[in-house]
Amino acid sequence: MIVRRTFDKTNRSVPAARRFATTALSEMPTDFVDSVILMISELATNAVQHGRSRFEVVIDCQPDAVQVTVFDQSRSEVSPRTPAVTDIHGRGLQIVRVLADDWGVGAPNDDWQKSVWFTLRVADTESVNR
Repeated sequence: MIVRRTFDKTNRSVPAARRFATTALSEMPTDFVDSVILMISELATNAVQHGRSRFEVVIDCQPDAVQVTVFDQSRSEVSPRTPAVTDIHGRGLQIVRVLADDWGVGAPNDDWQKSVWFTLRVADTESVNR
């Protein structure tokens, strides 16, 4: 099942994206959903801070994994930063890199300039949290 929703470029869209994902993943284990929600929150925050306009979240739910893609209008390069301990920002992609089974940056398409995606397998979060 694939679900998608477009959000405005406002800070209110970040919790809205989390609620959207929570609803879409309602049949998944709680620990799994919590990990996905955290990563979506980080990518949605990046889209709001760095994107030029609205952004879209696409969730592809499979029985054993979920792939999430966040599309936005930014042309900025995407790469994990190494923030100083005192830096307030710069940890979002580090969180995604650590929690996800795989992640990456997609090429632009006709509607969006950039996409950042991650995949998380259900079994991975269950074994980590036992």
